[in-house]
Amino acid sequence: MNAAYLEHVYRCLPRLLAMFDTDETSDTFGCGDRYYWGWKLIDFPNGTFQGAAAGLAGLVMEKLLPTEYSEELILQRIDAMFCATQRMMSSYGSLDEALPNEASFCVTGLVAADLLLTVERLVKQISKERKQEWLAVIRPMIQFLHIQDEYHGIISNHLATNALALVRWTDLSGENVDARARVWVDRILRHQSEEGWFMEYDSADPGYQTWCMSSLAGIHQLRPKWDLGNPLRNALDFLSYAAHPNGSFGGIFGSRMTRFIFPAGIEMLAPEVPEAAALANFARESIASHSCVSLDVMDPSNLIPLFNDYVTAALVQKKNDDLGNASVLPCYGGKMRKVWPEAGWLIDSGKDHYTILNLKKGGAGVHTEGNKGTTEICAFVGRDKSGKMVSSQYFDDKATWIIQENQCKLISPLCAVNRPKPDAFRFMILRILSLTIFRSLWGGNWVKRALVRFLVTAKSTSKGQVERTIELGACFSIVDEAPGFVESIPAKGFKPTHMASMGYWQRGE
Repeated sequence: MNAAYLEHVYRCLPRLLAMFDTDETSDTFGCGDRYYWGWKLIDFPNGTFQGAAAGLAGLVMEKLLPTEYSEELILQRIDAMFCATQRMMSSYGSLDEALPNEASFCVTGLVAADLLLTVERLVKQISKERKQEWLAVIRPMIQFLHIQDEYHGIISNHLATNALALVRWTDLSGENVDARARVWVDRILRHQSEEGWFMEYDSADPGYQTWCMSSLAGIHQLRPKWDLGNPLRNALDFLSYAAHPNGSFGGIFGSRMTRFIFPAGIEMLAPEVPEAAALANFARESIASHSCVSLDVMDPSNLIPLFNDYVTAALVQKKNDDLGNASVLPCYGGKMRKVWPEAGWLIDSGKDHYTILNLKKGGAGVHTEGNKGTTEICAFVGRDKSGKMVSSQYFDDKATWIIQENQCKLISPLCAVNRPKPDAFRFMILRILSLTIFRSLWGGNWVKRALVRFLVTAKSTSKGQVERTIELGACFSIVDEAPGFVESIPAKGFKPTHMASMGYWQRGE
């Protein structure tokens, strides 16, 4: 058995367990946000960490804990996580992630799904009374998901995770809430592109699509009559193009610029979908060699979801280690050129290269030569005469391009770059909002929409156009023609917008 997932999980265990307060006399006993209970640098606990119970439960269930770890003590830690979760909840039954009184739709559903998976995995190890106690902790979160929704964008991985929470609640509690889950699943499918990708803000993102697919694959197993098979197959076909021949994955051509892989959903689908089998083999090898962003480099905010996903992937892999039905990934398939016009992706492959560019993001993307490290290709970046930074690396759904033989020409709008950073004044404003407007769900949702427009989706009025000429192939090159009032500047690693999950280290950098 390929043990890549478990090797990463075992390395992560000491770090993960160290995050939780073990002082039984403390009112933060069982809280996993060390910045809150330990360092005391923030004024609220991030609920995300409580979901670690699911991964630990998976190791207990399958007797996969390392020999030096006590199963009894891990079960006690899990129980403490449930108790701390209950203390963290608002009167609505919600948890916070970024701000006090935030009532996070995403994190409340994520932790509910994780804690329900914990109950499912440990049902034989705990008493009936303990099961009911744990379900009582989760019930307010499920009730919150009936009154809250996500209004600041179509973020498919959030919707899928929350739908999975409700499906699990139906099965474990006997209270049927599937109708609410179907609202979110249907929304995901309604916004799924005919090209196969699931919406993440304004387009496709490989990393978050793997996260979304882990949740959707879980729903598919629990609700086979919901007919998710074909949407997932189409998603896997599209996703297979985001794998690079050197083992890296994704990049700045995605809407959220991520390059991690959540492998559990891919592993679940591998026995029935050849593209999933191919991606599962790729994920195992890539994660083992650190060629993609892996658990080892994950920061605390994303550590728990990826830890849980690796544990699930390891449990699934244990049952179906031989993936003989795998197809050949596009990056290993030889000469090929393909355009996904709705996503804006251009894929160009040959014997010694593999290139993915997003023609709707100014031609930003990734170029790989053989098994060497990937070269990140930024769109045009420059400064105008006033010193203001401008770039064409913004998603433009109306972008136009022409491809003739080995040359691609595209025209992209040039926009001012606005990358605000936190400061004391902005934090003060946010805290005032947290103490006032965020106490209303309606008011909090309005502020979240405004913040997303400000930090993620907004772009300034066009300040002209850039014409980019790309020579495709092994002799890859780019020439940009920008307006005369703009001077080009070096832009290695350039990211134009806020996205916390981008830029994690991977081998090849």
